[in-house]
Amino acid sequence: MEKPTLIQAKEYIKKVDANKRDLAQKSILYNLFGKYFPYNKSLEDVLIKCTLLNDFYQTNIIDIYTVAEHIIKVNNIDTRLEEADLSLIDEIADVRFKDITRKLYSFATKYCHFHQPNFYPIYDKNVDVALWHFSKRGYIKQVFRRNDMKDYRTFKEIIDNFRDFNKLSNLEYAELDKYLWKFGKDLNKKNH
Repeated sequence: MEKPTLIQAKEYIKKVDANKRDLAQKSILYNLFGKYFPYNKSLEDVLIKCTLLNDFYQTNIIDIYTVAEHIIKVNNIDTRLEEADLSLIDEIADVRFKDITRKLYSFATKYCHFHQPNFYPIYDKNVDVALWHFSKRGYIKQVFRRNDMKDYRTFKEIIDNFRDFNKLSNLEYAELDKYLWKFGKDLNKKNH
């Protein structure tokens, strides 16, 4: 069970896909972001994407309207999403709420992912746990500190290194996310 393999990955993906509600929600998000509201100029379009993403992924953002307002102000967001500009993550993540700026890093990775699933892997706490676990066991060639995953460019390098090093290259980011998310979630349960 320790060594990451394609067989293991597919077993975890299968477990995630068995949850019909989650599968339906992801399908809705891919259609919403990719087909129905692919652009980020209209507050209403961005607000509906943010609201559903927040609800489906339980990101616990209380003031989603402010987040949507923030996103439509990001310079050239649509062009930059199309070009897979990794610097977008930080720009989307840093949101000012009245007199405090919060970093909505996981939310930003999800927002970009659903626009461009082949270019933006998703970061969340379960993926973090899984990657750190595999790193400590030598299944990621790249040396990094745990906090390095909070830098999106480095996080993407870690994901790509993990995928290549373990011969999982035929998995797309969405599949890799399911695998790492479920693996990390199971590790969290086991350790608590």
